Amino acid sequence: MGSGRSAFQRTSPSYASGSMAIIRAAALFETDEFAPFVTNTPAEVVAALRTMRNIASHSGYRAMNDERLWVTLTTELPPYIADWRRAGEKPPSD
Repeated sequence: MGSGRSAFQRTSPSYASGSMAIIRAAALFETDEFAPFVTNTPAEVVAALRTMRNIASHSGYRAMNDERLWVTLTTELPPYIADWRRAGEKPPSD
């Protein structure tokens, strides 16, 4: 099997993993526990994650725009994940 966009198909493990990544990323905004780490995330990013999460978890893959999911996972989401990780690694301020 190839790699990259050509291998990112609805029946592939990478597609299922990508959908789960969206679901898990959206979950960061559903509890106050993670609020200190995600407060700088723009509201439109949070809204987009929630929309994609809802499609992935409730509507099924038929409703998902595969190209949009690919771009989100490979281009748009990684910088935010890096920001969240950095925020989580900072020592707590008193």
